[in-house]
Amino acid sequence: TLTKEKSELEAKMNKLNRELEGKESDLSKATSRLDEISQKLKESSSRYDVLVKELDLLKVENTRLEQLLENNESKARSEMTERFRESEDRYNDHIESLEVEIRQEREK
Repeated sequence: TLTKEKSELEAKMNKLNRELEGKESDLSKATSRLDEISQKLKESSSRYDVLVKELDLLKVENTRLEQLLENNESKARSEMTERFRESEDRYNDHIESLEVEIRQEREK
């Protein structure tokens, strides 16, 4: 009976050792996979930080360009208004000149 119990215990021990080896193999694979995922997470985090910095730079550049555009639009409107006034003044001067000529012709 002791021999039988010993055989049964050895069989159980062998079965448990095989299960333990399987679990250790699963644990090793899971640990390896976890290391890969951790590495990818670090890389993604670094890439994210780089992209955030690039985005911040683009926002600053965008703001600068919007201000430049606004200033250029304002300047263009101002220049167009000035040119319109100058043209209007020349036109009015020309009309005045023509009116003077017409009056002089009528007076003759």
